[in-house]
Amino acid sequence: MTVLSENQKEEQETWRQSLKRLWKVNSLAIERAKEIEDEGYGTFTVFQPGSEELILSLEMSIGFSMPNSLRELLLTHGPIQVGTSGVETTFEIFSVPEHQGQPVKKFWDLIDEELTGSIRAFFTSSEIDELNKGYFIFGKIFLSNDNHEYLYFTNEGLFGTLIFYHDDDSGPTGLKRMIEKRGNFFDSLDKLFSYCVDLKIDRIKKWIEDHEFR
Repeated sequence: MTVLSENQKEEQETWRQSLKRLWKVNSLAIERAKEIEDEGYGTFTVFQPGSEELILSLEMSIGFSMPNSLRELLLTHGPIQVGTSGVETTFEIFSVPEHQGQPVKKFWDLIDEELTGSIRAFFTSSEIDELNKGYFIFGKIFLSNDNHEYLYFTNEGLFGTLIFYHDDDSGPTGLKRMIEKRGNFFDSLDKLFSYCVDLKIDRIKKWIEDHEFR
């Protein structure tokens, strides 16, 4: 198992600081979108947070307590969406079940639902069970129609991402690596959040540059 460490910042920023940094940069995109009458780009939506009762219900369904940092995020902000749904590099944090938006789900259940069962032949029933018991998707980055980067937490308290290309064999290969505990993991939500925000900010800055002289 490879646990990614933070080596770019002397002091690791918190997920709150990352979110604030993203909001500031995204605000520039919103201003530019209004100037060129393209108000669909650069949206930043934060829904009402979930309740302690709903989070406890989720934990009962998955069989263990979620990491405290993720619990804090869902109780503070609820689901988050940066960018218009379906637009390149839309960044989403899911909700708890029975709340707004896409709910946190067992890893295999969500992948299988999105791909309508097209990858079942690659996995045994025990592998599917392992993915559902050990990995839970709480967000994703929409990179393109056929390319999503899923954000997950594990029953060991780690976090990670998996880039899943729907149109080739890399998705199943990545899932196999997770089952074998050979995936890339972050040891905190803060580090994962900083990684996701850096990716989103890079795309926002590129969009602003591409539309600077229109």
